[in-house]
Amino acid sequence: MNIDWVQIKQKIAGYCTKAFLENHIVASREAIDEAVNIFNNFISLKCNYALLNGLSREIMPALQTSCISNVGDLPALKSLLNCFDPFLKKILVLSGKFSYTEVQFDTFIPLFKKTNITPNFVLTNPRIEESTLSLFLGDSEGTYLFAITYLSRNQVHNSPDWDDSDITFRLKNCLSLYIFIILKLKEKLLTNYPSLNSSTYYTFTNNKEGRLLYDFISFGSSSNVIKNQIVNSFILHLLQNKKKLSLIKLQEHIDNFSQKTLSESSCKRLIEKLINNKKIVYTNNTKQEVTLSSEERERLDSIAENLMRI
Repeated sequence: MNIDWVQIKQKIAGYCTKAFLENHIVASREAIDEAVNIFNNFISLKCNYALLNGLSREIMPALQTSCISNVGDLPALKSLLNCFDPFLKKILVLSGKFSYTEVQFDTFIPLFKKTNITPNFVLTNPRIEESTLSLFLGDSEGTYLFAITYLSRNQVHNSPDWDDSDITFRLKNCLSLYIFIILKLKEKLLTNYPSLNSSTYYTFTNNKEGRLLYDFISFGSSSNVIKNQIVNSFILHLLQNKKKLSLIKLQEHIDNFSQKTLSESSCKRLIEKLINNKKIVYTNNTKQEVTLSSEERERLDSIAENLMRI
């Protein structure tokens, strides 16, 4: 399965913007975007506990399905809901709040309480039922997000008769809870793992999507050549997911990826070389938009298919 992270990120941020506004949770779009990036990197981050690894293998396909490929898909929502226990255990351990032995046998509510991001919820210990949901709406501590997610998690195992709007509503609150937790524990996470804030970190971590890039990299080359090969790989990987891009948009993506360490002329040379090598082609005679050549797309799809079998 190809993961279109650019679209997924936009969808998650959109859900969060709405859910946060409904619950008077203050967070700028910039802060939300940053938290979504951290979330992406966090679920891919390897740690010393095997049971806490592998979140990305479960979450990323579920995000692709629920946000992009098949909106309203119940099994994808179920996967995202079921990942909360390992997610909370991992964030409690990696943020330094608790040791693994202190959380390994805890379930959803005790784990959430241990984050201490909703102090009033911990103090009052309210009853969470469908009939009490309205009491939590508008709570800036995120109690409503948790309540919806908690009830959805309990009900999804009984094959509920939810239509697409019901599933999307629960998905919105579930994903918003993930990002709300990241926002609240961001400082502790970044103190221990500052690379989590990198917008390009995910691409080069140990996941099958990222491993596609290394198909092109020769580690015997000089550092500048390696950098160019990495950018080449990024361009090809991007076009595999985006299908086609204008040269202006492609330049923007490269600038963001390389943090503007490549000059515009260097970028143009890299693109021209990929065109000359028939890796990418212009989409029309205006030569303002490019896509992968059919041969290159077939080759990358074949690599992706083989990696997904590993």
